[in-house]
Order: sequence, then C-alpha cells, then structure tokens
Amino acid sequence: MVAEVLAEPWERQSGETARQFQAFTLYRDAPPGERSITRVAQTLDVSRVLVGRWSAANGWVVRAGAWDSEQDRVKRAARVKELEDMGKRQAAAGALMQTKGLGKIRQYQPRVDAQGNAWVSTDDGLLHIDGRTLATDGRAWTCM
Repeated sequence: MVAEVLAEPWERQSGETARQFQAFTLYRDAPPGERSITRVAQTLDVSRVLVGRWSAANGWVVRAGAWDSEQDRVKRAARVKELEDMGKRQAAAGALMQTKGLGKIRQYQPRVDAQGNAWVSTDDGLLHIDGRTLATDGRAWTCM
C-alpha cells in the first residue's frame, strides 16, 4: 500500500483538474488586495459562476492565504540570512582593518626627547604628540 503524499495548500490538490489549478494559480499569484474571481473568469474567458464553483470546491481563499503566509516566511528567512551575511562581512572587514592598523602602529618607533615629548616617525614625516596637539611638517592640530 502506497501512502498518499499531501500537497501543500498552494500546490495542485487531489481531484483538482489542470484547468481548475490554472485558474487557482491566477487567483493565488495576484496581489492579495487584487484577487478576484471575476478577473480570473475574464482572463480565462469562462463564466464567473463556473470560477466561483471552482473556488468554493477547492478552497481558494484559504489556500491563497496559506500561499501568502509561505511567501512571507520565505522573505523573512531570506532577510535574516542577508543580515547574518552582512554581519559576517562587517566583522571580517573590521578584523582586517584592525590587523592592518596594528601592523602599521607596530612599524613606528616612538622616541622621547630631552623635554619628554613623544615623537613618532611616519611615512609623512615626524609626528609630535604632547597630549594636546599633534604636529607634523609645521602644521598643528588641537586634540579634543
């Protein structure tokens, strides 16, 4: 004995004809606020009464609602994955910046002169650090 596999509500149901399922997919795939038996009947060039019978017999409203819920679940899962991936990329970029920054800092050999001023050699010249100002090449910036 073979067990029958149950279809998801938005898939073709047992006993539903191909034409009925085609009509349902038109109904299901329309935006929720625009679903209409009349529109489906016009698209298929069949009577609205016939499409109404198909809808009632095959539970279109409930099935379309299940489809909407599934689409929302899929979108939310994709958004969570996007956020997780973004967090991983940002963490990797931050770690790389820290590694590069620390590597640069370790290249500098600080010196202290007779007055107790700290000086660091950089690629741009000599940097003076006295706790209040940073000066290089004759320009000074006040530290806040």
